[in-house]
Formats: sequence, structure tokens, C-alpha cells
Amino acid sequence: MSRAPHAVSASSASARNRELLDLGDVDYVAVVKSQTFDAQGTMIEHTQSRHRLDHFCFRSTAVRQGV
Repeated sequence: MSRAPHAVSASSASARNRELLDLGDVDYVAVVKSQTFDAQGTMIEHTQSRHRLDHFCFRSTAVRQGV
């Protein structure tokens, strides 16, 4: 892993978000987007996750070992 940027934001909840996350009338979800790149700059992972705001805490640790 060479780098791993993360973006955390809030987004309007879709009907599917409300259904899957049991949001009821809640209008927003937390959105975490991340990408991981190897030493050559090739993306090796891309994720996007959505979370209930009342159960959300974001912590991140990226450790780079000698490449």
C-alpha cells in the first residue's frame, strides 16, 4: 500500500438506504469513500459505505511498511 485516501461526508438518504438501514424518516446517512493504491500507483481497492448517523464513528489507521 502506497496511499489510501478517505473521504467522509453526509448524503441524502435514498429510499433504499432507509429500507436497508431501517432509517424510518431520517433524511441523511454518513458516506465513507476510500481507495487504496499500491506502490506503482495502481488502485487495488475502492469502497463506498453508508451508515446510520446515530451509529457512526470513523477511525482510520494506514500503516506503510517498506515498499
